Amino acid sequence: MAGEALFVGWGQVVRGREQLALQVFQETIAFYTKLQEDDRIASFDATLLAPHGGDLAGFLLMHGEQSSLDSIRASEEF
Repeated sequence: MAGEALFVGWGQVVRGREQLALQVFQETIAFYTKLQEDDRIASFDATLLAPHGGDLAGFLLMHGEQSSLDSIRASEEF
């Protein structure tokens, strides 16, 4: 059972870079999906936040075993 999680958050997209931000988001979702297919993580959640007065615009939460999450976080791909 996956008892740990890795939180990756981001702020507002810079005006004029919306297309690049969308491309990076899509690549990230593909990377996390591959990690899940390869059983390196149990699951992940992607959350986009509505404006709320804070700096956080969204986050990804990756669920898995601590050793696997540590390995992913230390990888060059990540």
